[in-house]
Amino acid sequence: MDQNKLRTLVFEKTGIKIDTTDPVFAVVALNEAVLSEYVDRHVAAIHELSDKLNGQTRHLLEAGERYRRLHELEDTGAGRSDVAPSGILPAETAPLNQHAENVASGLSSGRVVALVSVVALLSVGLTLLGQWAFAPQARPPVHATQAIVPALTAQQMAMIRNGEKYAKLWPKLDTETQAKIQGLMQQP
Repeated sequence: MDQNKLRTLVFEKTGIKIDTTDPVFAVVALNEAVLSEYVDRHVAAIHELSDKLNGQTRHLLEAGERYRRLHELEDTGAGRSDVAPSGILPAETAPLNQHAENVASGLSSGRVVALVSVVALLSVGLTLLGQWAFAPQARPPVHATQAIVPALTAQQMAMIRNGEKYAKLWPKLDTETQAKIQGLMQQP
């Protein structure tokens, strides 16, 4: 947080002069700390959700592989009625077996695997994009007691004061005088 930059911005927008020792800078530091805490919470939540999404993607890929093996058994003639699909599909996916067969009747096993792979890649891509977008930027910690303010020279302070006087005086000048001043300022 550059206090001189903020001070100048406040003056430009409102015309109010504030000093770097003004209590408003304590409020700005507090706001920055609170905002940082909330960003950290949201980043943690996104990481948790991305882990959950990665787990679901893994389960989807495993189910696709199980379905491919089941379809291969049926294609080779080994999928007889006396062979139970429970060895290939876990018990919790048994109700989905009929639905999977209905979907697969229109798709080849290669297309199903390709479709599952595309969904998995999209999930991974979205996860990485979310992690990149909400990753905290590397910033040094800022402490209210550790304000780093570069010391201004007397000449720089005089230039600031003269600039403030100039900004107040400029609107009061007629347009001809303003044009002459601008012409003089553009000369090297």
